[in-house]
Amino acid sequence: MIRPGSEFNFDCVMDRIHNNDPEQGAPLFKAGSRHLLLLHAHDETEEMVPDYYKLFINELLKNGFEFEKPAFLK
Repeated sequence: MIRPGSEFNFDCVMDRIHNNDPEQGAPLFKAGSRHLLLLHAHDETEEMVPDYYKLFINELLKNGFEFEKPAFLK
């Protein structure tokens, strides 16, 4: 939720996904780890950082992240 006047910005998101020792949760790029990622649509964030979800996903892919189809989907 990136908002005008907030100290939380897109750089904070990038810092968090590259943090190998986060205060909460597990590091995203740890070898052998698996994650469930949720991205929420926020109009205000889209206004501040157009296509933020694409930037986020591209950063994951650039760093070797692989998306797997859930077993319950055929």
